[in-house]
Amino acid sequence: MNKEICKNVENLFTSTIYPNCNKKRSCANGQPDFSIKPKMPYIGREYGNNPQIPNLLFISLDSGNPGTENNIEEIRNSVENNPPRLNPGEYAVRHWNQTFEIASFFLDKYINESIKKENFYTDKYFAHTNSAKCSQNKKHRAQADNRLFDNCREFVVSEIPLFNADIIITQGNKACDCLSQFKKIGEPIVLETIHNGKEVKFPIYVREINNKKTIHIPMYHPSYYKGYWGQKTAFTNNLKKIVDIIQNIKN
Repeated sequence: MNKEICKNVENLFTSTIYPNCNKKRSCANGQPDFSIKPKMPYIGREYGNNPQIPNLLFISLDSGNPGTENNIEEIRNSVENNPPRLNPGEYAVRHWNQTFEIASFFLDKYINESIKKENFYTDKYFAHTNSAKCSQNKKHRAQADNRLFDNCREFVVSEIPLFNADIIITQGNKACDCLSQFKKIGEPIVLETIHNGKEVKFPIYVREINNKKTIHIPMYHPSYYKGYWGQKTAFTNNLKKIVDIIQNIKN
C-alpha cells in the first residue's frame, strides 16, 4: 500500500496538473526568491502498510523553502538520517518537531511493543503535505500570500484522496480550507480540556473522503503559540476519545 500511495502522489506531481500550472506568475506576486519547484510530501516508510494502524496525514501551510529533495524517497531518507526529535534543542517548539511529536502521541496507542523497541518508531507511520507547493521564500519564514494558497488549493484537493487517510490533522486555516469541499457527516465532536487555568474547546469533524469516513482535526499551526498549546493539551488529554471515535466510525 505504501508504494502505491507514493507512486500515485508522485504521478500527480509530475503529471500535467502541476507542470502546466498557469498560475505561477500570479503566485510569485513579485517575490524575488519565488521557487516553482514543488515540495513533495513526507510519507513514512510504513504509512499505509499496517491495517491495524490508522493512516495519519498532516496538512500544514506553505513549505517556507523549496527543499532540495527530488522525490518522496529522498525526503524520507533525509528525515530518517536526521530524526527531527533527535536533538531538538531550541527547535523543539517549531512546526516540524511538533508535527512528529503529535504523531507520536496518537500512533503510540496503536503500535505494539515489538515495534516500540526501535528509535522514533512512529515516524514511519504518518504522512505530511503542504497546502501550497511552491514557495515565496519570504524572510524569517513568514507565511506566503493568500493567492499562493488559493491558486494551489485545486491541486491539493486532488492530492488528499491519494493518501487514503483515516485521520487528517490540519495545521492552520489555509490547510483547513483544503478540506472544505469534502462533505461533513453529522455534528462536530468537541474536545475539551483545561490549559493554564482556562477552558479549551475545539471541534473535530467526520468527513467523507474516498467514499469512507475520515476524522478531521483542525488545529492551529504550531507557530501560533497562543492557540496551539491549548489545543495540544486538549488533543493529548482526549486521545482515548479520539481512538474510540475512529473505532466507532469503522464499525
